[in-house]
Amino acid sequence: MVERLYGHAPHDFWDRQQWLDSILTQQIQILSLQYCFPSQQVDPMVLFTTMLSNAALLYLFKIIEPTSSEPKDQQVSFMEYEKRSLSAAQKIAHLAKALSQLSCFKAHPFTPISLILCAEFFMTYKGLEENFSLELSDISDALRELKNVNNLAKDYLHLIEKTCLNSRGETLT
Repeated sequence: MVERLYGHAPHDFWDRQQWLDSILTQQIQILSLQYCFPSQQVDPMVLFTTMLSNAALLYLFKIIEPTSSEPKDQQVSFMEYEKRSLSAAQKIAHLAKALSQLSCFKAHPFTPISLILCAEFFMTYKGLEENFSLELSDISDALRELKNVNNLAKDYLHLIEKTCLNSRGETLT
């Protein structure tokens, strides 16, 4: 369906991934150029859109992850996706802090989806990021602020705490 909208329909898996990635990257760049987040006021829809577009990059990486054992030229693409996914996850974690400036009622109801994709990335790829526990804590804090009015946030926070408890024997606070 997306392919029909943009008029080009690549048939190879990697061509399709790169095509989707280029469209997504272009849209993220346009969004970041048009909207800067001043510290005193945050637009909830711009915040959500920015988080969701970065979460889509994380999801593209999640899709190509099983193909990491492909030939060398595809491995270069995989490593590039890995770097860009780390950057996207860091942006989401940074934007999670901006959620504290919003009333929990102004946050988009699907914001926790972006947060959990980011948290899963950080928990899976701990070795890529030195400050993953700090960023994971920021994500948990954002979910904690939303949990009283958003069941997704409540469920995802429980999932993160359960996963961290199982893997390390301690919970994030």
